[in-house]
Amino acid sequence: MKNRIAILALVGVVVIIAGLLYWRTLIKPRKQVVNGILVEMDIPTLSKKADTILIGTVKSKLPSAKDNSKKRLSKVYTDVIVVPEKYLKNPQDSPELKVRLAGGKTDDAWVWVEDEASLERGEHVLLFLSKDAEARDVWTVTGLCQGKFNISGSKVKQQFSDEEIELNRLEQQIQKVQD
Repeated sequence: MKNRIAILALVGVVVIIAGLLYWRTLIKPRKQVVNGILVEMDIPTLSKKADTILIGTVKSKLPSAKDNSKKRLSKVYTDVIVVPEKYLKNPQDSPELKVRLAGGKTDDAWVWVEDEASLERGEHVLLFLSKDAEARDVWTVTGLCQGKFNISGSKVKQQFSDEEIELNRLEQQIQKVQD
């Protein structure tokens, strides 16, 4: 009799644990990692490929969203609002630009794209931007993380690099390609 009670108690505990684990998978967003091969781009290449180049500040980061259009699988993205201070190529009329980053976290999905640029509220940045092929009035960072430079005083640092260079030197390299 005692063995039967012990077995029933053990089975009960296993069923409860299995139920809790299953319930947790229902409410926890699925994490998806997107990897690829990043083609290295130098400043002249980024300058040529970019539709606009600007110095500005990240004003805000909007909640991530999911595009469930019929033309493709679900795509999770995060939009960021950037306030331009100075254009180095192709000035735009808008006082703010919406920059779309691949990846983000929604209620039911969490997507991380390995080489995507990261933009956080308050950052002072130099960005190489391209028009988004799928959305009107939306931009993407040219060359992914290679097209984002953090500005600190008179120095800039590319997102994936430890090397700092003078901002005016980078501006000269960009201008040389434009001439």
